[in-house]
Amino acid sequence: MNTHNKAESGAVSERPLLPEFYLFCAMVWALPIPVGLNRDWLWLSAAAFSLLLLALTLFRLSQSSSLIDARLSTRRRLAGSAVPLSCLGLIMLVCLLQLIPLPEGLLSVISPHRPTPEGWAPISVDPMATALRGLQTLFFTSLFLLAVLLVSSTDRLRTLMLTMVLAGFFQALYGSLMTLSGIEWLLLGPKEFNTGLATGTYINRNHFAGFLEMTLAVGIGLLLSQIRSDANPGEWKTRLREIIRWILGPKMRLRLCLVVMVIGLVLSHSRMGNGGFFISLLVASTAALILLSKAPRPLIILIVSLIVIDLVVVGTWFGFEQVVDRIQQTAQYDELADRHNDQARLDVDVETWAAFGDFQWTGSGAGTFETVFPAYRPYDLNASFDHAHNDYLELALEYGMVGVLPFIVLLVSAIIRSLQIQRRRRHPLLRGTGFAGFMALVAMSIHSVVDFNLQIPANAAYLVLIIAMIWIAGSLELKSKELVHNRKQLYY
Repeated sequence: MNTHNKAESGAVSERPLLPEFYLFCAMVWALPIPVGLNRDWLWLSAAAFSLLLLALTLFRLSQSSSLIDARLSTRRRLAGSAVPLSCLGLIMLVCLLQLIPLPEGLLSVISPHRPTPEGWAPISVDPMATALRGLQTLFFTSLFLLAVLLVSSTDRLRTLMLTMVLAGFFQALYGSLMTLSGIEWLLLGPKEFNTGLATGTYINRNHFAGFLEMTLAVGIGLLLSQIRSDANPGEWKTRLREIIRWILGPKMRLRLCLVVMVIGLVLSHSRMGNGGFFISLLVASTAALILLSKAPRPLIILIVSLIVIDLVVVGTWFGFEQVVDRIQQTAQYDELADRHNDQARLDVDVETWAAFGDFQWTGSGAGTFETVFPAYRPYDLNASFDHAHNDYLELALEYGMVGVLPFIVLLVSAIIRSLQIQRRRRHPLLRGTGFAGFMALVAMSIHSVVDFNLQIPANAAYLVLIIAMIWIAGSLELKSKELVHNRKQLYY
């Protein structure tokens, strides 16, 4: 018996820390509502609440004698999450090291292109921005820890996934209604940018699309986990009963949520948002079929229906051709402006790469792109950029080759573990979580090439939560009733 099967024979109490878990889910649902937390005072407020909730959770675990079993299980899951926690800790450590004042001679050696004042100075060219980025990483780490501490059963994992889907559904519904009705309002006032396009409560449509990419992946993973194989397909009465049960049951409600989210994604007209979603769906579906020795027929039917219904029917009805037109226009040459469309983004990428060459080892300091880039800005670039439209280049510039390694390890290890879960775990929800995590990571990896979703606190927080769910699904111990329920469903 392998280690996972041994773990699945254990028993874990489900009731401890229930109020804290519901507070955690409420916070997760609300994170993207105030403009994606893309204001310092917003994400700092969310960070304060998260850290207080983490302190309360740790206090309750240490004080209550009835939580002994939960503490033992939590220790095992924390030990199993050593890789992502170490990566997050190293990222915070890099931010701290970039803030330590160094003598002028040493600083000129390790960062020769940094403007060096007389006396001692830190590596970061903007210490305040780096300190804020360090606090933001602490916020993300607290979310990861809360997920590991509180998600102690498949029921709680399912609830967390459903919470994230409902957050995406709300954003898509709000954004679609605002666009289709012509009432272009954010929560606190009329929209100034991206009018006529769905943005939800976000300011930028691409960040709205990035959020929907992740929540759609979670929703599809949840839907896959609900495929059943306990019905006999040869009896027409059984088939009819299953069809009626599907129409009236939670699967149909979840499917309708996904349809609304696809509508919101299409109405955003985000090129890489839509492209990243459909490419990641194809890649994740192909990987799932390969990982299974024999692909079950209902799984194939569901994947095909997702692609056909969402892409052909919903996409065509709500203007998918406009997204295709925007993609085609990207490489076209504008004779009046004497440049290619989106040339500004390409110019920013080129100059960011040049800046990285000057700060390649230790970086310019986390969160300092807006401070560094003006010195490299092309003379004919009129627009201002507070971020590079490429997460990889921006992280490389700010953290350097040394500091970017924890990001690489975190991403690669999460992708590998999500595939391992689909191969090794037997519970359908855990496999669905592995599928959702892999799809979300592929989608964001693609989208990050041309945008800066990781610089939006709510989106980065959701990506960290998805990574946390991957590790939880890989080490979660199952109770006997969950094992019985597992045998009634496909080992999707």
